[in-house]
Amino acid sequence: MKSPLKIVFGMLLLAVLACNAGADVSIQADSEYTYLSASLTEQQVQDVLVNVLSNAQRIQVRDARADLQAGQIVVNGTLVTADGRQFPGSMTLLAAAASGALQITVQSMNFNGFTAEQATLDRWNADIAAGLNRVAAQTAAEVTEVSVTDTELKITWRRARQ
Repeated sequence: MKSPLKIVFGMLLLAVLACNAGADVSIQADSEYTYLSASLTEQQVQDVLVNVLSNAQRIQVRDARADLQAGQIVVNGTLVTADGRQFPGSMTLLAAAASGALQITVQSMNFNGFTAEQATLDRWNADIAAGLNRVAAQTAAEVTEVSVTDTELKITWRRARQ
């Protein structure tokens, strides 16, 4: 069982990490939980996507541009295969809280008819979620809420108070 001091320290560490990432952070508490919410701007989300998608193995998306829209993230760019073929287009991502973690799902993609294997989509989903989730660092906190608006991606974590 963790002490209350360790829990508070952990939440403060999350806040510092999120602030260093440039996220707008708030901390709230009730009688059961401490909540940390981080709001990422469209540019911050784009920075994560550019890093993940342009450094992917085998298939990359170059010149990625994120467009936050109500409930989804639309990414435009050029898909480049391992053999150098290029396909301009876009993909739509959904962000949600699932089983206490941030989940990213490629809902649709249209890169001039290119079809990605499920393993590639699964890898992108995991890598993007990990990149966005880094504002939380390594804690036992669980993701409870994720929302996407035209201006921000907001992720809320909670940790039981003890």
